[in-house]
Amino acid sequence: MSVSPGFKAAINNYLQAAASKDSLFAETLKKVNKNIDECCTYIINEVQKLHKSKAIAMADEEVFAMAVHYYDEDSIVVGAPVRAAANHSSDSTKEKMVKAIAERDHTTPAQKPVKKSTVKVIENQVSMF
Repeated sequence: MSVSPGFKAAINNYLQAAASKDSLFAETLKKVNKNIDECCTYIINEVQKLHKSKAIAMADEEVFAMAVHYYDEDSIVVGAPVRAAANHSSDSTKEKMVKAIAERDHTTPAQKPVKKSTVKVIENQVSMF
């Protein structure tokens, strides 16, 4: 399976951070029959089971919870490797978007001049009104 290095690194970093905070989970993370590649395969297969559509959006916490679940349970069936892409945005991208929206809201767009309608008065014509 070709898992993007960013996805694998994000999962691994989270698991290592969780292991540093929880000594019981640190022992669970050392299981010889578990590895990060199978963990990523498990996550992708579980997400595809949950959502049959092509586009899937999940919160980071949901994905990380699946990773922890993979290491906690010994009887997990990983499933067949699949090809998938993980799209994620960095904090700097989010900050740029927030800044762009704030700038857009503070600037007022140039208003087009309103064309005034003119009434033509024709001389030598009697008005009925």
